[in-house]
Amino acid sequence: MVKEKVNCFYFLCFSFFIDLIWIIFWAGKFDQIIGIEKTAYILVVFFSFLGVLIKLIVITAIGLNEWDTIKGYLPKKLLEKLNVQQQMQEEI
Repeated sequence: MVKEKVNCFYFLCFSFFIDLIWIIFWAGKFDQIIGIEKTAYILVVFFSFLGVLIKLIVITAIGLNEWDTIKGYLPKKLLEKLNVQQQMQEEI
């Protein structure tokens, strides 16, 4: 059960970055759209941005509440880097 929760967290993070790329790509196309299509375009980009904002809030909430669980499933090399950085911060 815990592994599925961590996998869902990673999938949510991945989809967050894909949504950001999607918004950045389509926001650049605004000048090419004319007429009534602009209204639909603005609504789509607005609601996409709203979805990204909600995902960011959910990722932050899950990350803060389940950090120990998530940290336990990180790759060993990444954990070593995190520990080294943590030790450096403690020394300062």
